[in-house]
Amino acid sequence: MLLTSPLSSPLKNPVRDVFSPAGSSQSLTAQVQALFASRAGGMWDMGDIATLFQDTAGATPVTAVTQPIGRVNDKSGLGNHATQPTAGSRSLYQVVGGYGCAQFDGTNDLLQVSGINLSATNKVLIGLAFKPNTSALSVAMEYSTTAVSSVGAFFVTLNESGTGKHNMLANNGGGGGLDVVTLSSAVALAPTVLIDYIDLAQLVSTAKHSVRVNGASAGITSIIDGPDVAGNFGNYDLFLGARSGSSFPSNMNLYRAFVLAGSSTAGEQLILENWLRESCGV
Repeated sequence: MLLTSPLSSPLKNPVRDVFSPAGSSQSLTAQVQALFASRAGGMWDMGDIATLFQDTAGATPVTAVTQPIGRVNDKSGLGNHATQPTAGSRSLYQVVGGYGCAQFDGTNDLLQVSGINLSATNKVLIGLAFKPNTSALSVAMEYSTTAVSSVGAFFVTLNESGTGKHNMLANNGGGGGLDVVTLSSAVALAPTVLIDYIDLAQLVSTAKHSVRVNGASAGITSIIDGPDVAGNFGNYDLFLGARSGSSFPSNMNLYRAFVLAGSSTAGEQLILENWLRESCGV
């Protein structure tokens, strides 16, 4: 059920105590923020109403459900804010099941982060906490305007290989070709936490992507295992909720998202995974 009353303070997620004692959400967020001290990327929390604005300049805060989201501040401290200048293409702030989110309409809603430079690395950790509202094929996250033709790019698409079978693509940094995998088993169209550690140095697509879903390692199946040429990621804009130009738009609730450049340890991945999980109760 969607709540319709105004909120005067940041949303408190009722399952945060699953991960640690009350008040620890700030501690967990701080741990995530510390990972960005010397690494590129960004972290966006659509459930934290204090980071949401109705305009791109950040002058008019979001204060209630159904208000449009024109800007989501980057909580990493890097200043990579997600914005949407076109009023008709803004997702709406909603609260669903007690969790705040950006609700994308599956028509033209899109958030864009300008110029995240990942060109110094061949490894990146990406993650999303989301709920698909339909079984339609759509783009949830894409790095570059069209990852299939942009060297050193990536994307996450929803339902591309069937209902609940989401795809992950990496375009090799040296221009060799594409590596695409899909989830071996479909997941329910319910709140989902997905992280993908992409290592362009790996030669096999199923090694290039290390995927976890809802707190567990996920089986993946190769769709494309292209030729490999050594190279790093690129320097592109990041798109959330659709491809650039609002093609393949998602009808989904997006709770949190992040992109973190460089090598990530298992411990670092767990911190980020738990940060996503607390945002949607997974």
